[in-house]
Parts: sequence; C-alpha cells; structure tokens
Amino acid sequence: MVQVVTNLLSNAIKLLPDGSVIKLDVQDGSDVVRVAVHDSGKGIAEEQFGRFFEKFEQAENTDDIQFQGTELGLAICKAIVEQHGGKIGVESVPGGGAFWFTIPKLQSENCIG
Repeated sequence: MVQVVTNLLSNAIKLLPDGSVIKLDVQDGSDVVRVAVHDSGKGIAEEQFGRFFEKFEQAENTDDIQFQGTELGLAICKAIVEQHGGKIGVESVPGGGAFWFTIPKLQSENCIG
C-alpha cells in the first residue's frame, strides 16, 4: 500500500503546476479503509477515467505540463489494490479531483501480534 500511496502522490506532484494544493485523506470505514489523494488541478473529463489505469496512458489535458515517465504507475496501483481485494478510481470536478482506493480491513484473526 505504501507503493500505491507513493505513486498517487508522485503523479500529483509531477502533473500539477506550482502552487497547487495536494491533500491526502484517509477514512476508516466499518469494512474498508479509503485513501484519496485530492488535488486542486483543472480536472479531467469523465470519459478519460478508465484509461488512467491502463498501461502507457496519460491524461490528454496534461499538455501544458510535460514529463517523461513510463506511464505504468497507475496500472501498477490498480494491480496492487486489486490483489488486496480493493477498488481504485478517480473523481474530478472543475478545479480539482482525486485518485482514491479502498481496501478491506483485515479481520482480527488475520492480524499478526
């Protein structure tokens, strides 16, 4: 999960212009933990949401901020989250959005210690 959070934060830092706000939010639900990386970017079109988690894809509206990368980070995040029985997604509104994931809580019999 550390790799997932690191990738999501890294993407936000690389893609947002200077002065943008990034917020990490963790919510402890009854059955799942939800982690979200919120940003104050310009948002993305809903039709692009599914593409983010495919290998070698980048948002189309990042043309003003270019960086070199493998474009594998979100695909790796998706694989890790799903291997842990979770879900990953994206939300966007004008002026911001978030990449989020949920993972089921471990039951006490599965915990070490």
